[in-house]
Amino acid sequence: MFKNRYRAVKSAIATGALVPALALAQTAPDYSGMTDQINWTSAIAAILLIAGGLAGVYVVVKGVRLVLGMLRGG
Repeated sequence: MFKNRYRAVKSAIATGALVPALALAQTAPDYSGMTDQINWTSAIAAILLIAGGLAGVYVVVKGVRLVLGMLRGG
């Protein structure tokens, strides 16, 4: 029972500390100056290239395990 009270008090204190901070946050920061300079086409292509490479490695590892399992007679 003591732990539940402790959690309730801790939650109330955290909420009380958070409310004034949220009231002061009026506008979000503007990152358009940084994000406008990025070529998203090449960034997305790089991410897809890495994901494809990882998928290829996964398929090769699964295939090797399958073949080794068949050779062992499992």
